[in-house]
Amino acid sequence: TGSPVLLLDLFVPEDTMVIFVGGRSLPISSELGIAEAGGVGVQGSTEWEELVRYRGRGGAPLRETGPWGGSIAFASDPNTLWQFHTNHEAQTVLSPDAFDFFSTALHELGHLLGLGAAASWFHQMKDDFQGATAGAVFGGPVPVGPGGNHWRQDVISYQPGTEVPQLPAMNGLLPPGERRSLTILDLAALRDIGWDLRLVDPPTLSVNRSPVGTTVRWASLAAVYGFNLESATQVSGPWHQPTDPTAVNGPCLMLERTVGARMQFFRLRRD
Repeated sequence: TGSPVLLLDLFVPEDTMVIFVGGRSLPISSELGIAEAGGVGVQGSTEWEELVRYRGRGGAPLRETGPWGGSIAFASDPNTLWQFHTNHEAQTVLSPDAFDFFSTALHELGHLLGLGAAASWFHQMKDDFQGATAGAVFGGPVPVGPGGNHWRQDVISYQPGTEVPQLPAMNGLLPPGERRSLTILDLAALRDIGWDLRLVDPPTLSVNRSPVGTTVRWASLAAVYGFNLESATQVSGPWHQPTDPTAVNGPCLMLERTVGARMQFFRLRRD
């Protein structure tokens, strides 16, 4: 119905979000879904209130976020045609006249995780989104749309681990017949607002030596998962981070650093 519901002593297990899902007519006819973060009512000391409200995330609310969940309402108007495909290759079979439920649900889940919604998102917002990881994979501050809740319509990113360009999942407009997944930009922003992302396979380095220096490249996806390049003149260290990377091959599909011609060792280290 869109009306608030009070839940007394709701139990939310560790590493879990509770999301209530339903369908109804939405206030704006063009909307496909609305996500609303759940609130918390708690009494006690300031430390206790922050512990409960942000689920123990010490950097919240400005550097981290700790939602317990919330609700998602999907449009149930008869004029809104949905299609349901769990196959990731569904793009080839989607009807041009119906909206992809997977893409819509992923977008609204992104909002519940804090993208375009959390205090830690808006704390890094000026005219553009200033998150360090998002800026590293995009090549600078990321333009946002009106209200700052979504990426600007012309922002392009890449599907993780590929050279396939895609409009990000957190783009504010989804036309019928289109499937979207999380791009490296969406993932980078999740890290910026406080989520700890884990990479299954470790990233690799590509090193090219020349008379003028050594060029080191690695996939920008490594930065999304908290890996930083370090160099040293001997294996035992000390290790330090060289200067900021340069974007190559589009919006930071790869990251690159060039260092001096002397012998150096390199590693990617997770912070």
